[in-house]
Amino acid sequence: IITYLNEIRNDLYFHIPLTGYCKALDFPNVAQYPIDLPSYPNAMRGHFDYNLWKNIIDWKNKDIDLIYSHLPEHTPQVVNLIANTTDIGVVPVIGYTHWSEIKEITNYDKTYLLNNINGLLEMDYCGINTEAQKKLLLDNVKDIYSDKTLNKLDEILTPTYLGVEKFNITERINKKSEKIIVFNHRTQAYKDFPFFMKTMDKLYSKRQDFKVWIPLLEKPNREYVITDKFDKKGYYKKLNDSRVCFCPKQKYGGWSVSGTDSLMSGCPVIFYNDSYYKELAGESGLYYD
Repeated sequence: IITYLNEIRNDLYFHIPLTGYCKALDFPNVAQYPIDLPSYPNAMRGHFDYNLWKNIIDWKNKDIDLIYSHLPEHTPQVVNLIANTTDIGVVPVIGYTHWSEIKEITNYDKTYLLNNINGLLEMDYCGINTEAQKKLLLDNVKDIYSDKTLNKLDEILTPTYLGVEKFNITERINKKSEKIIVFNHRTQAYKDFPFFMKTMDKLYSKRQDFKVWIPLLEKPNREYVITDKFDKKGYYKKLNDSRVCFCPKQKYGGWSVSGTDSLMSGCPVIFYNDSYYKELAGESGLYYD
């Protein structure tokens, strides 16, 4: 976003709180502010350090015209802090939400789902991964909110698809790819990892002429599994050298960036047969039930 906005205009400045220094954000018009944020999703959504944020806002030395929020649960606190402790007033908010604590993906009893919705309602526009994910979120709160509020949420939430940059799309079709099946996702149950391993075990019992590459696994968990690690350029090349990528069922109804990584690298993809993948892949993918 920053790269392309800087090509359009040169009068923008970005103040970005994040959990650690990010080299990719090393622009002359970007200031980074480290925040000690819990990594556990439920804790992250409940945590808000008022005094830390007040120092980040530092309104007497900054102009703040717009908030881009990637953690909707924090949005009401930030908006209130600016509106009630500074002379800036109420700042408009846009954002993106990729994770809501809906029942399909949480394994704990209490969630911050209502805080998430409150944050979304503060926004003028909020991108969401797919139309399927939007429907799933609205279905989870339809018995809590009025039709008026649900209609407002429906207007705010806008599917905003993940793209790829043209220069990353390979022109090399690897006709001599290795017999490697790729699982380039987190190795968690919500990514259907247990099902994938069960399926690979069944396949390996029939034939042993392939490897399974799981880059996010710390060490191999089977004799046929490899966990090679690369920088981004090496990762894309390894995808190009591989035979097929597996994109599992996504319980949160979202598109997987590992799918775009694989397709743009020339690695065919087998997707779970559901609408959230077909929204983007269409006939470019193979599908399984």
